[in-house]
Amino acid sequence: MYNFLSVIKGSNPFVDNYILPKIKDLLDRYKNVLEDDYTTGCFEEFLSKISPHLYAGFQDGRFMGFVYLSDWKGGKGEFHSCIVTVCVDRKFRGKPAREAGKIFVDKIFKYYNLYKMKALVFENNINVINFLASLGFKKEGILEGETFKHNKPVNLLVYSVFNKTYRRNHNGKK
Repeated sequence: MYNFLSVIKGSNPFVDNYILPKIKDLLDRYKNVLEDDYTTGCFEEFLSKISPHLYAGFQDGRFMGFVYLSDWKGGKGEFHSCIVTVCVDRKFRGKPAREAGKIFVDKIFKYYNLYKMKALVFENNINVINFLASLGFKKEGILEGETFKHNKPVNLLVYSVFNKTYRRNHNGKK
């Protein structure tokens, strides 16, 4: 069984003492695919930027990874789109991540009634590109030289999935 917990620092001891250290550990382990030259590396700053849209994912009570939503478009309680960023522990990749991902995408579309979700991916991150494709995300474009890694310009790929398309293709399937 898969579930997601909203992670807000200071909300309870379980979050502060168990979840946040696990998220920080994943950020440290996978920073090569999550960060560019502009990332500060300050965990507190990271948390303040994405709160309250940080979620910890679990499979049968075991921490799988985290998802956060950012760059919200829309307003007055009606959101058009957002960017989704995912980080999954290596031991949960494959079928568990896909199943949890479908549940998460479905819940976010239903809860916020979003028109679409987007993801920005470094062009060489084949694992995430394949993961997004398995959830129904399609390549929408290339942002050439969008950021820098190791003092060199790198491209970001834009992937997106539309609420209507997702519903039609998944028809409530998990």
